[in-house]
Amino acid sequence: MQPGVVALRSAITAAWEDDLRAVRQDGYDTGVGKEALAFIQRFYSLISRLRAPIQRAWGPGGLVHVADNPDAAGPGPRVSQTRVKLRNHGDLVAVEAFTYSDGTAKANPALGLDREVKVGGVGGFAFVQELYRTTVAFLETALGVECLHTVCPAEPM
Repeated sequence: MQPGVVALRSAITAAWEDDLRAVRQDGYDTGVGKEALAFIQRFYSLISRLRAPIQRAWGPGGLVHVADNPDAAGPGPRVSQTRVKLRNHGDLVAVEAFTYSDGTAKANPALGLDREVKVGGVGGFAFVQELYRTTVAFLETALGVECLHTVCPAEPM
C-alpha cells in the first residue's frame, strides 16, 4: 500500500461515520424534493474536503493533482487525469467519467464509473451509502488504488 493511503482511508471513514451518525440521529438532510442537487453538492464538497489527504497520500513531489474549482478546472472534481461529472436527472444522478488527453477532457465509459444513482425517495441511509460508494469508486479509479473499497461495504446493511 502506498504511504499515506491509510490516512486517506481514515479521512473517508471519518466523514462517512459522521454522516451515518447524522442519519441515525435524524439530522441528515437529503434535500427532500431536491435530492439530486443535494447529492451532487455533497459529492463535490466531499472531494474538496478530501483534497489534502488525497495529495498527502502520494507525498511530496507526488503526481496527484486535485482540482475542485470549476473556474480553474471546469465542472466536476478532477483528481490527476480523471474527472467525474454528476448531472441532475430528477430522482437520479448521472455519473460520467472523463480522462484528459491532449489537454482536453474526453468521456471515458471504459473507466466503469458511468451509471445512474437513484437518490429520490431512498432515505438517508441509502443516500449516504451511494454518496460514499460513488466517492470511493471515483478515487480508486483516479488514483489507481484498490484498497479504499474496504472503507464502505459494497451493499447497504
